Amino acid sequence: MSVAILVLAHGCPSTLAATSRALSASPEISLFVHVDAKADLAAYRKGLGDELPDNITLCESRTDVYWAGFSMVEATFSLLKLALETSDAGFFALISDDSYPLLKADRLVASIEGSGLPRINTWRVPDDHLFRQRYDKFFYMDSKFSNPRWFLNEQRSVGEAELEELNRLRAIMTYGKHPLPDLYCGKQWWVLPRKECETILALHTSNRLLRDSFRYSAVPDETYVQTLFRLSFPAAEVLPHPMFDDFARDPKPYVFTSVEELREQDLADRLFARKVLFGSDDEYRDLLN
Repeated sequence: MSVAILVLAHGCPSTLAATSRALSASPEISLFVHVDAKADLAAYRKGLGDELPDNITLCESRTDVYWAGFSMVEATFSLLKLALETSDAGFFALISDDSYPLLKADRLVASIEGSGLPRINTWRVPDDHLFRQRYDKFFYMDSKFSNPRWFLNEQRSVGEAELEELNRLRAIMTYGKHPLPDLYCGKQWWVLPRKECETILALHTSNRLLRDSFRYSAVPDETYVQTLFRLSFPAAEVLPHPMFDDFARDPKPYVFTSVEELREQDLADRLFARKVLFGSDDEYRDLLN
């Protein structure tokens, strides 16, 4: 059995290159990478080498990914579909390109396969919780004119593509969103067995109303997979999600620029750390020694 690492890449080609080198030590690990269409693909190719290592596949279909938008989910499912179709992996792990493993490659595989359990956060959102409004109300985050992140004013113009999306949003508002028995929320990052991934992908593909209902929600990367998982596997036993990050310090999430700083944290039960930006390859290697 093997593990497929699904990487959402946006702005950290150096960390991704270090992660690739660290995980290449195991023939049981393969990486599937989606580079945001707004990012510089050449920088990633340079970091990974003139010819891609055998364990890395770049997703040819690239999406403009916007924070808090459904485009993040679309990129995730593009990766998942590609990995399911082209690998025999038994487990699939979603990470970002600023993530670095906390275990050597062979130990990482053993840890994932050892329990055989999903690693995902899925807490039920109470009906009166603020986060419930992220689904019940209507949002469109997937453009420069509508996303809360900073863009030049000159980049925020509205074109036909944006108007078409707003027309689709109006249609959803007219006939209403998919009625959910429960909404689940959790960290974006997960590790799931193949069966669970196939089931979630099938539901994502077949239920257009459910998909479009989340398309016009807010921060669906923290609710969509989590909800599909619990709708499909309501009683499944799960382990904590696999990613360490630090939202207690500014900037949030905190960026770790040294091995010592990261080692001071409680990394128990985590497989990866996020926002890792060391200065040299030696530091990345040192973390795993």
